[in-house]
Amino acid sequence: IEPVALTSLTHRVLTKNLADATDPQSDWSLSAVASNAQSCRVLQLVVEACVDLLAMHASGEVEATPEIAQSAQKVVNALCDLAAKHALDPWSNYATQSLITACTLQRETTPEEVRRGQYLDSLLARVMVSVRPTIEHLSCHKSGSNVVEKLCKARPGVTVEIAAALVEVPGALGRLVADRFGN
Repeated sequence: IEPVALTSLTHRVLTKNLADATDPQSDWSLSAVASNAQSCRVLQLVVEACVDLLAMHASGEVEATPEIAQSAQKVVNALCDLAAKHALDPWSNYATQSLITACTLQRETTPEEVRRGQYLDSLLARVMVSVRPTIEHLSCHKSGSNVVEKLCKARPGVTVEIAAALVEVPGALGRLVADRFGN
């Protein structure tokens, strides 16, 4: 499926079912959908399509309609802001991992790829803002440690930022090494 076609389908899903994505009281909030064993995989695909579209839109490779771009950005923003919370959930952590994986760009040689990479880096930075205050807890948590591991593999600078956050907490590295889930 072409990214634009997938994005149109994604837009229909977003506007029909996730219109109140950030409303925690909604049965179709991102948190509710992400934490459901059946719907979390659909959300992972939606996240990947949204990030792909927004990155290509930011680089000028694809022109998205304002309505589609706004819906996609709303979902991505909510997932960035909720990354720490979702990392601790057995199902929601997969949506956060999909977001991080979608932000991992392999090469940046053309001007479009550089612009796309800059946008993806900004999303990773937002995820780091969300998880940084609880990085030790996430690193020692069964689901959270998977998210931290994905972050470490995303970009070299992210690994340095995580290490710096852990060094700031007295005794964190020792607890991390002793923990069975410690990354």
